[in-house]
Amino acid sequence: MLGLSRFRLKLCLFDRMLLEDDSLDLPATLQLVKCDYCSEATQLRDLFSACEVDDAKKVEALLQQPLDPNMLADGRSALQLASFGGALKSVKLLLEAGADRDASFGRHGITPLMNAADQGHAEVVRALVEAKADKDRGSTGGVTSLLMAVSEGRLEVARCLLEFRADVQKAPEQGMTPLSVAARDGSPELARLLLQAGADANEHARPPSPLLLAARQGHLNLVKLLLDHRADMERAADSGFTPLAAAAQEGQLEVAQALVKARAKLHRTTRDGWTPLFAAARSGHSDIVSFLLEAGAEKNESAVEGMTPLLVAAMRGNVGVTRCLTEARALVDTVLDGITPVSAAASRGHAEVVRLLLGAGADKEGTGGCPPLFVAAFGGHLEVVSALIDARVNVARKMNDISALTLATHHGHLDIVGMLSQAQGCEHEEPTQPKPKRQRIT
Repeated sequence: MLGLSRFRLKLCLFDRMLLEDDSLDLPATLQLVKCDYCSEATQLRDLFSACEVDDAKKVEALLQQPLDPNMLADGRSALQLASFGGALKSVKLLLEAGADRDASFGRHGITPLMNAADQGHAEVVRALVEAKADKDRGSTGGVTSLLMAVSEGRLEVARCLLEFRADVQKAPEQGMTPLSVAARDGSPELARLLLQAGADANEHARPPSPLLLAARQGHLNLVKLLLDHRADMERAADSGFTPLAAAAQEGQLEVAQALVKARAKLHRTTRDGWTPLFAAARSGHSDIVSFLLEAGAEKNESAVEGMTPLLVAAMRGNVGVTRCLTEARALVDTVLDGITPVSAAASRGHAEVVRLLLGAGADKEGTGGCPPLFVAAFGGHLEVVSALIDARVNVARKMNDISALTLATHHGHLDIVGMLSQAQGCEHEEPTQPKPKRQRIT
């Protein structure tokens, strides 16, 4: 009536305001009076305290004063406080009293509906939406109530918002859609709910796609769900990583198997030229390397910079990946800037990798590149030197009149000096004065 709540309209008989339990002798002439708000600070504090504990009787009494439901304390209204705390009875009374259902709070612009959604108060969310709160309004950062609910895993809140047709695709500028968030966080129930409400498995505000996010995190059920909804397996992130490449890099074997079964491309490359096999080899995931090789991945395909899967595995000292690739007969003597897989492993002291490569027929002398014995002696890697000597490397070889023994002596690697001297059948080579300048072997 008159666009005002019942809390501001009072019936009067002559000059007396009638109370709810007053009796009347009829007929009687009554007046409908509009009451001004009371503005006492103590009553406002009482209202906030009553809302905190959802004391509906006290909230009702205070609103009957009448008290303005939109008065603020510390920049926040009673409805915002009640919504945050899930005080359903207080929320309904405040809405009836005319509280602003979309009033925002703080620099982030949080509304009562966002508060309730974030905290998982589904019944409060329903009350606010039924009171025509803006279900698609975003915070100052563009985050909607639905996105907040999904981010916090609030299934019932999301269900309620979608029942009232909340925008399932709305996202912050350059941000993630609700489906992308559900995919990232591994929430198949939420993802299924969003897809049933019309979310597009291939629509996202920015890369990466929901499928790539799920693949990277290893959420197998979500990957299968998105594939069932025709998610694009080849849609890549800005870096060029596809879902398969992301799964390979992160060691998500079951996801990689599901994607390959769905016919994801094995040889699609990133901007740096990485194939899924290279990504798995670089990260040291031998199980995925083995699977991709069996699926038909090209074992010698190099990245843009010319590095092969075997070279990167040797450089990083990954024994399992090196074994997989050598057993698959990957090329063991590829050269990149003078570095072969053996010399790369030798320079970093990866003795077991060196032995695997030598056993696969790798060139122990490093012909056309950097000699493995030289870099091992220079770096003080005794076990690598031992492996090379066992493979009958030429210990007397010199480059620019410098031998491996000279390098070991100059750098004080006495254990290697002794091993090389014994292998040569001669006494320790003593450094002359002054000491020769260090020379980088390339």
